Amino acid sequence: MDYKLEKGNITFTDFKVETLGAFCKFNMEVTIGTEENEDQLIISSREADKDEFIILYEGKRLKLTFNKLLNIISNILKEGQPIVKISNNDFKKFKSLVLIADRINSDLVEKCYIIDVDPKNKYYSCIFPDINKLPNKFYYFEINDSLLIFNKYGFDIIYDKYSSVEDVFI
Repeated sequence: MDYKLEKGNITFTDFKVETLGAFCKFNMEVTIGTEENEDQLIISSREADKDEFIILYEGKRLKLTFNKLLNIISNILKEGQPIVKISNNDFKKFKSLVLIADRINSDLVEKCYIIDVDPKNKYYSCIFPDINKLPNKFYYFEINDSLLIFNKYGFDIIYDKYSSVEDVFI
């Protein structure tokens, strides 16, 4: 995966199509297009507690599920090589995840609603659909390499198993 700074944005090229799924789940504004038509789709926001994306596409603001979003993306990809643009600020915030986007576990990407980063408090979060109205998410804390997991059994804290963001997401 290649990237370069252009007009205050970071543009990504030369990546696997599957990588687009990870970019869709990152909690940041993402522009998806092709080399011929760069600004075809803008994912402006995601819902953390449900499978819903707010996008701008063909001049319309739409709310879509992940599968419907992937259908639109597949139509865009028929036009050529995909590109992704994000702001320079979002690149700085999500850099550790963005640089491994092409290697993030595909099951995690498919099943989660959103992947987020809190650079100030140095943690990463991943939210999945609730199980029987109970939270289903995890937080990875870089400061002590711990994983806090909420699931149908309550919560669990795991120490000494993960030593990097890559260990958790790949």
